[in-house]
Amino acid sequence: MRKRECIIYTHEYLFWDENVLGALPQVHGAQFTAHWNQPDIKRRCLALLHRSGCFDEFLRLAPPTLLQGKECSFPALANVDELLLVHDIEYIKKLQGLQGCGDFGEEAFFTSQTYDIVSRVAKMAINAAKKSCEERAITYVLTGCPGHHAEPSRARGFCILNYLAIAVASRLDLSQNSRFIIFDFDAHAPNGTQCKFANDPRILLISFHQAGCYPYDSDNGRHTGRLEQIGDFHNIINLPLPPGSGAGAYKYAIQHVLIPAVTRFGNCNGFFVSAGYDAGFMDPLARMNLGSRTFHYFGQIIQQLAHDFCQDTIFCFHEGGYSSAHVPFSCLAFLQGLCAQNNSQNIHCPFQDELDAMGPLNNELQPHQQTIIDRVAQQHQLHGLHGLQPQFEDSEVPAYFKCPLSLEIMQDPVYLHTDSGHSFERS
Repeated sequence: MRKRECIIYTHEYLFWDENVLGALPQVHGAQFTAHWNQPDIKRRCLALLHRSGCFDEFLRLAPPTLLQGKECSFPALANVDELLLVHDIEYIKKLQGLQGCGDFGEEAFFTSQTYDIVSRVAKMAINAAKKSCEERAITYVLTGCPGHHAEPSRARGFCILNYLAIAVASRLDLSQNSRFIIFDFDAHAPNGTQCKFANDPRILLISFHQAGCYPYDSDNGRHTGRLEQIGDFHNIINLPLPPGSGAGAYKYAIQHVLIPAVTRFGNCNGFFVSAGYDAGFMDPLARMNLGSRTFHYFGQIIQQLAHDFCQDTIFCFHEGGYSSAHVPFSCLAFLQGLCAQNNSQNIHCPFQDELDAMGPLNNELQPHQQTIIDRVAQQHQLHGLHGLQPQFEDSEVPAYFKCPLSLEIMQDPVYLHTDSGHSFERS
């Protein structure tokens, strides 16, 4: 792996779309509390990137944009046609007409300035994707707005617009043979992204998420991240991992699902990443067990896959992650891996040792986790397609290939389709 530079797209104004309603409704006797989706978490990411010295080594801020031939440091607005690449016109009109503050859909909160902010985030994502594709660069968009739950006509799960989908769509029609890979490692299924690209053979969407976590319904149950949702052209690979999955499960999934799927998809125009850090072991909105070291590993894998199949073109959009303490270290580690920097360089994550001390149950591959991963690999005919065998500096992670292969597939509605068309997580 070669050391690379990453361009960070961000602006303080794009952290201003804050939820002012809190995490609890107005319930008599319940103390008001702040909402989980706080822009300050992502501000802390940016602060740690600066404090770590990474901007002196392998990160740099995106240059000012040109507006009527002049440099402008303020983010530009996306036009309606650009938003229409993913979203319906009636939905955009409703968004433009929002006044005051409230809930636009499943805790996708808005204020009077929401449309102005989210349209500028969308334009920033478009510009970052353009930079990545035209210059074979690594770009990373860091704002206060997640996006992968937003559907064409519906705001959901903290998300108003689907920025990564808009960025991908902005590049798709520029040439007749455009093809892109999307990898989403947020702990929640990317229902909005899946809804947009489920019938587009030019897109391979791979999602590793917690089974039965969110969303519970999407487009009549068609885009909820269940493993049998494979897209009209078998271009969707959903891996709903059991709660409690840690480094061993994710590494096994990368070797047996992500790498073979990308290898089979073959050469394409770019590797687009929904980078969510709520699979971290300290996150309040998921029940996974990842530490910063595994996010570093994600970055390493993505860089090598992009080099082999995607012309070194990588675009990342920062999605979820709700632990103000842990997310900044996870984001830093991911970017270090993406740019082939040492994980412990400059600043060491103080929480990784705590996770390691929890022992093999949290860190090593468990039989029920392997069962689901093997089922997904079998369903998509990925066995034997190990075109990439990366060797990384990873000796500190315990061995995790210790589980028998002769396990029966679990008949669990968390993972399998039911007659009612829904899936339910066990209590």
